[in-house]
Amino acid sequence: MKIVNLIAAVALAGGVAACSKGNDCTPEAITKKSQELMTAIQQKIAADPSSGQELMKKFQEVGVKLQAANNNNAQACLAYDELLKTVK
Repeated sequence: MKIVNLIAAVALAGGVAACSKGNDCTPEAITKKSQELMTAIQQKIAADPSSGQELMKKFQEVGVKLQAANNNNAQACLAYDELLKTVK
């Protein structure tokens, strides 16, 4: 469960930071993606607890992209889409 919380914190921090600018992806869309991601993470780890370490590595890689998005919602949405694809 600690891994889920840590992954969630990384994902949400990036999404919230990206919500202040951009027209390509709204803050509401980012919130929806983050909620979908949280649900998918919880389901994946519940089904396969050993997947947590693999997910953590991928989230760290994408976390760098979220930070680099520098308040660009479109880039943040792309990062969330990448994470969702990884989890599902």
